[in-house]
Amino acid sequence: MHKKTDLIRRSVPAEWLESIPAFLSSIIADPDLFPEIGDNSITVYYRGKALIRELTLRDGEVSGSISLDYIPQARTESRYAKVVLGESGFEYSPHVAPLQLGNLDSETLRHFKARMDGRGAEGDVIHRLAIRPSNLIVDQEIAFQGPGERRFDKIDLCVFDPVARAFSFVEVKTIADGRLFVSSTGEVPEVIQQLERYKDRIGQNSKELTEVFARVVQMKRRLGMGTRLAGTPESIPMAIVSRPALMIGNCSAAQVQ
Repeated sequence: MHKKTDLIRRSVPAEWLESIPAFLSSIIADPDLFPEIGDNSITVYYRGKALIRELTLRDGEVSGSISLDYIPQARTESRYAKVVLGESGFEYSPHVAPLQLGNLDSETLRHFKARMDGRGAEGDVIHRLAIRPSNLIVDQEIAFQGPGERRFDKIDLCVFDPVARAFSFVEVKTIADGRLFVSSTGEVPEVIQQLERYKDRIGQNSKELTEVFARVVQMKRRLGMGTRLAGTPESIPMAIVSRPALMIGNCSAAQVQ
C-alpha cells in the first residue's frame, strides 16, 4: 500500500461495486477479517497483519499476494512428514504441499489464521480494537510518501469518531515499545516525533484525506460492509481531526495510573 504522493488512492474494481464477488462476501462474513480498500484493490487484514494483499481484477483475472510465512501445510492423515535421505540430502516423502485457499471457506481460513496468531503484540492490540463494533474502522495501514521521499510514514488506523463527528488517525503501540520513552541521551521519545510528522501530513492534506475516506465509507457500504460502519451518519461529515491519537495497549492498571 505504498503511495507515490501524499495523496492516498482508494478504489476497487468497478465490477465488484456492481456485483459483489462470492469470495469477497466470504471474507466480509468472517468477523475476524477486515477487508480494507487500497489502490484499485482490497487487502484483507487479520490481527493487524495483511493476510491477503492487494486483491484486484486485471484482464478478467482476480489476483493478490500472501506471505509465505502465513501459508500452512496441506492437511494429511499424519501430523508428521516422512524424510528420506537421497542423493541431494533429506527429502520429504511424499512431498509436502501448501494448503490452498480454495473458496475461502471458514475451515480453511482457520488454518491460515492459526499461522498468523501470536505474530506480534501490536497486531493483537489492533485486532482487539477492530473487532469492537463501537470502533468504526475506516482503514488500516495508511501510508504517506511525498514526491522524492525515500521513506514513508504509515499510520495504523483511520476511524470515524462519532463524538467529534470526524475522521481520526490512530497510532497503536504496546507499553513495551521502546519508542514511547525518552532515550538514554535525553532525546524526545520517537513516538512524539512520529505523531508530529503525522500531524503535518494531516494538516497539509486534510481536505483530500477527508474526501478519500468519505468515498471509502461509501464504497464499503456498497460492498456489503455497512453493518461494520453502522455508527457513521448516513451523510458523512466532511471533517478530520488534525491531531493523531496514540493508543497504548497491554498496560497493567498500575501502568495506566
